[in-house]
Amino acid sequence: MLVLKIAVWLLATILGAILYRMGGSDKYPSQVRDAGVSFVSIALLWFLWLHFSWLFLICFGLMWGAISTYHLFLKKPVDYNHFYYAWHGLFIGLAMLPLIFVGFHWYMIIGRSILMAILMAVWFGIAKKNAVWHECGRGAIIVSTLPVLFI
Repeated sequence: MLVLKIAVWLLATILGAILYRMGGSDKYPSQVRDAGVSFVSIALLWFLWLHFSWLFLICFGLMWGAISTYHLFLKKPVDYNHFYYAWHGLFIGLAMLPLIFVGFHWYMIIGRSILMAILMAVWFGIAKKNAVWHECGRGAIIVSTLPVLFI
């Protein structure tokens, strides 16, 4: 079962990266990114935990909002910097806070949020000159860090 969970986690990470990039391109609506990555994340949580909670729907909505609106509340510089992507990662991670009501530890949710903030900022520095890699990396970070919630 562990091998299956790892395989599904890797596939979900790849799918999250692809959907995040698709929603950031001009060929697809941004909802592909916003709802798609949120859905893949919640589906992976359900698969790894093997329980369903209605709070997943709340997390889905919060994550969708964090992915789609983070840039609306920030001053718009010519180019976003590490700070903006750190906030982006932090708020996407915090979208999982309702899960504390079904037994997830708040400190792991906060820890994942901080980890995502750091990874998003670092990834920006690594891939900022290539929009495809930059967006794929952000989608992968969102999904790949979900197992941290189970520690």
